[in-house]
Amino acid sequence: MSSSVYIGSKTRETLYNNPRCSVCHDKTFLWHRYATYLHFKCNSKKAGHSIKVPRFLPQFQKKKLSAFAAASFKSFRFHPKTILMAPSLYFQSSRSLRQIQWFLYSHCCIAVFHVTIYRWIRRFTPFFKAVSNPLLQTANLQSNEWHADETFMKIRGVTHYLWILLDSEKRVVIAFYLSALRDSSAPLQLFQEAHCLTDAQPAAIITDGLWAYAMPIKMAYPHTEHHADTSFAELRNHNLLEAFNKAFKA
Repeated sequence: MSSSVYIGSKTRETLYNNPRCSVCHDKTFLWHRYATYLHFKCNSKKAGHSIKVPRFLPQFQKKKLSAFAAASFKSFRFHPKTILMAPSLYFQSSRSLRQIQWFLYSHCCIAVFHVTIYRWIRRFTPFFKAVSNPLLQTANLQSNEWHADETFMKIRGVTHYLWILLDSEKRVVIAFYLSALRDSSAPLQLFQEAHCLTDAQPAAIITDGLWAYAMPIKMAYPHTEHHADTSFAELRNHNLLEAFNKAFKA
């Protein structure tokens, strides 16, 4: 999909997917090809704006996507690496949509609207969830300790409680459940979700001192020890999940 046109004594390679000039929004042509970046110039002779776009690593360029992945990104104009970078920044770094927009433009010279980033996140978040569930069913989660904890969050001004079950060895979120109440029904539903994904039973489940965990653990995992953490100075403490709550809520 590339062609070369002769202008004077120089050859300028033009590509159909060249980036638009960020200043005058005119079309651009490839001026120089360097090892680490591509140097484009806009077609306006009066302005002569320059755009430098970093190149992907050669091994990433040669790597072919699977048929399933290629079909998932078929209708998108941007590179799959760019599309996957946006949800990672949104969930792992707790960045806003406009911060991600600024990051892609300032570090990668990629101009994308923040609404487009929002659409990427809305489309691929259920996709990742559907892919992760079969992987959890085949994963070995038979570890010594699981951690269960609840944290409050507000959704449209209404307080909800997010219940999380984490494997301490694999650092894998086994199950999570969102509830408006903070009673025993919520952790019982949390453990039911865990039973649907894995048949593993840990040696101990570590929770905080909330009374609502005692009966659901006895019902769901009768052979598992329940350790109610009341102090961070104990050998079995709840520091792991307490530190993880902020990232997971984001």
